[in-house]
Amino acid sequence: LLVHRLSNVKEESLSNNISHFALKTIYPGLLCGAGYEHEIGGKEMEDEYKLGVFFDYTTGLPVIPGSSIKGVLRSACEMRKGGYIIDIINELKSKERKANKDFKENDIDVFQNNIAENKAWHQQFIDTVFEGTNGEKGISIYKRDIFLDAFPIKTEGKLFGNDYITHHESPLKNPNPIQFLRVQPKTTYQFRFVLYDSKSMSANLKLEIFRQIILDLGLGAKTNVGYGQFQ
Repeated sequence: LLVHRLSNVKEESLSNNISHFALKTIYPGLLCGAGYEHEIGGKEMEDEYKLGVFFDYTTGLPVIPGSSIKGVLRSACEMRKGGYIIDIINELKSKERKANKDFKENDIDVFQNNIAENKAWHQQFIDTVFEGTNGEKGISIYKRDIFLDAFPIKTEGKLFGNDYITHHESPLKNPNPIQFLRVQPKTTYQFRFVLYDSKSMSANLKLEIFRQIILDLGLGAKTNVGYGQFQ
């Protein structure tokens, strides 16, 4: 049933105007939606999961909300006033980074020529992509970039596993292990966007930059201890 549902999601979640790429979780997996509580409570439920996972309400699959993806990408794109973006582009051009097989390298030359003539490119990029504005004028809702939820489309074993956070209320008391649900390693997620060309950057280049940011920074909770990393 799970394999059938994943295959259906893969086929039905794409259309002609949706840009996408797929990345696979690595050990220890993915924890997304830890703020959602699923516990019932009571002594009879001591083994229940305490931390939540964000489930899509139509498919029941553990998804990464588009709003979360957008937040991580925006934060990264604002680093050093666009310096992080420039580093990624320079590394793509010099082959220090491995690009998606569908990536068109000539978009880099167009971008570099544009920013050489426009010192305000970074603010324009943030406004256009993340604010949906062009200066003081709003962009039509039909021409704004859209960040869609990321869905699991393939798994090489079980989709879910469990782990524990060992909470110590006091160094003189016994630890209190908190069990939570996680998405297992080797689960492939499909990241989907509706992207448009802009003066600052082509849709094709935006997609590759977003892919590289997720590979660099990861998504979800507990990324500082290895969760939420992809390959």
